[in-house]
Amino acid sequence: MAQAQITRDPFGNLPTGEAVDLYTLINPSGASAQITNYGGIVIALYVPDSAGVLGNIVLGHNDLDAYVAGKAYFGALVGRYANRIAHGRFSLQGAEYRLAANDGPHHLHGGRRGFDKALWRAAGALGPDGPTLELRYVSDDGEEGYPGALEVVVTYTYRIDAAPWTGNADVQKAFPMVDRVVRGAGTMQLKQNFKRTGNGWVPAEV
Repeated sequence: MAQAQITRDPFGNLPTGEAVDLYTLINPSGASAQITNYGGIVIALYVPDSAGVLGNIVLGHNDLDAYVAGKAYFGALVGRYANRIAHGRFSLQGAEYRLAANDGPHHLHGGRRGFDKALWRAAGALGPDGPTLELRYVSDDGEEGYPGALEVVVTYTYRIDAAPWTGNADVQKAFPMVDRVVRGAGTMQLKQNFKRTGNGWVPAEV
């Protein structure tokens, strides 16, 4: 049986010249997850089939440039808000906020430069539960139109036990992120609420 480990390799450079890394988390069974600090994207997830042969079960691209140019959100973290906000505006505590409109007149998955297009600070480690990758990002006040600064921390652990979201904000606001909980060997539980949609695939109820 292989030892648990985590590796870091170059994954290319952004148009700004910033270097992007690819982290590979390997658990003792030999199964592995590849995650980049650009958008927190899960590039690949290798798990065994019924015959024990490892294969990638994640849909995505082969290189960084395709992810930078892409609009499909393959494997990425999205936010501040996942899904659409009608007409790119909302009211909070008596003030109206206008967001970046990137889906016709609507705001989708955090805007033109949501979490999926951000370069996250990354730190890999071998913990008691297995190889772990921690990603951090600070969304500044006014980014894509949102009020207040927001610090987000995402942790991937491949045994796997959890990929929790935590956040600290300096103003009151909704923080409706999908809670993904993965437990055991090769089993996954996904907690998500599905809403009816109206015109433009905008949620019709909250």
